[in-house]
Amino acid sequence: MDRNGFSMIEVLVAIAIMGVLFAIAIPNLVCARISAYETVALTSMKTISKAVQSWSVQKGSFKGVSLDSLANSNPPFIDSSLKTGYKSGYNFEITLGVPIANGRIYKYNINAFPNRYRSSGERSCLIDENGNVYAKDNDGIKLAEADKIPQNILN
Repeated sequence: MDRNGFSMIEVLVAIAIMGVLFAIAIPNLVCARISAYETVALTSMKTISKAVQSWSVQKGSFKGVSLDSLANSNPPFIDSSLKTGYKSGYNFEITLGVPIANGRIYKYNINAFPNRYRSSGERSCLIDENGNVYAKDNDGIKLAEADKIPQNILN
């Protein structure tokens, strides 16, 4: 018997095997991408924090600091890729503390939270003026002052 191709059963078996392999591989790829985005977010937060500290040394307080001012300084404190407040699936935001009697600001928080929860990231992160990094799965919402508790500290 002369055969010129595959039977329908052989094609269906091959498609079923490929489907099983894809079902195993795709969730692992998504988890790896989310992990990579979170790593970029933490690294970017630390970069912004060091830039804010440098700003404070130069200016005497945190007053006037923003992603825009850090990127537009001469020389710039941060790369222009962070100026927009978005990088690798995460949004970044600087929140300054309330000025004290002399008008100076000595506290800040830098937030990083996923742009699309469970697609670009799962954990929201915060770094404060002391360099403490906090993170938790917060449904894609940025962390608040109340989230700065010991069980949320990253080692």
